[in-house]
Amino acid sequence: MKCLASGWMVSEILSPLRFTILCGLMGVLGAYSLQSQSLSSQSLQLTVEAGQDLEGFVGVAAEDCGVDFRNDLDPLKGAGNRVLFNGSGLALGDLNDDGLPEVFFCAIDGENALFTNRGSWQFQSC
Repeated sequence: MKCLASGWMVSEILSPLRFTILCGLMGVLGAYSLQSQSLSSQSLQLTVEAGQDLEGFVGVAAEDCGVDFRNDLDPLKGAGNRVLFNGSGLALGDLNDDGLPEVFFCAIDGENALFTNRGSWQFQSC
């Protein structure tokens, strides 16, 4: 075993018990530091007038909105790791403080993509 300058052996520092205690301590310190941060959120009230004929979710074609992202997976890669078939993800957030959410798509087997929101369901690839 390699001896450190303070006389501790590497195997002593990285023992499972010490590692567990260190991880727990880091978790507690991380939670404490998050508690001291001020996080903010905003809720918007959605009201629907009685008698309106609303469709709910509707499909929007890529050429109509500017989002042309595809998350394709080679079936051979998926056969080797079935978790890949679960897909990837996306995130929404106002990145440029214009009040409109941008869309970030994650790809499993390709390039991730960010689309800025130009309003009226129009997006532009960055």
